[in-house]
Amino acid sequence: ITFTASTNNVNLGNISVCNSATEFVSYKIDNQPVVYLIVFANAQWSGPSSTPNTLSNQLSVFAANGPAVPLFQMTQNNMMGVAGSFTTDYSITLSSVIITPSNGNLINTISTFGPVGGYIDFNITGTFTDTSGTHTVSALGHVRRTL
Repeated sequence: ITFTASTNNVNLGNISVCNSATEFVSYKIDNQPVVYLIVFANAQWSGPSSTPNTLSNQLSVFAANGPAVPLFQMTQNNMMGVAGSFTTDYSITLSSVIITPSNGNLINTISTFGPVGGYIDFNITGTFTDTSGTHTVSALGHVRRTL
């Protein structure tokens, strides 16, 4: 893609490239470096259930490079198994940071929701507040659905 930069510093955001990674999650908080998780990912959806007290309509994604941090964990409730944008009923963990609707204002856009063995693509953007103030956050994921 050809473009003309208007300044010497241009933030291009996340750039997707083709390489040997088949799954990844990346996230960024404020001006910290982007964290890339490309080794292990698990994405599961529990669809509608007629069994009482069963978690249903929930998408869970977990990604980590190993047994310790950094890690990414997302739970999106009231997820009907189709692409869409969500602003409530979520829990996002970025290593030691936990974001829920009570301390966050996020948009979770799921652009692709494939069958088991297919891919789930998501993009999370927004802000959250903790004891040190308000922070911006973005996350991007391309993970294979395992359930």
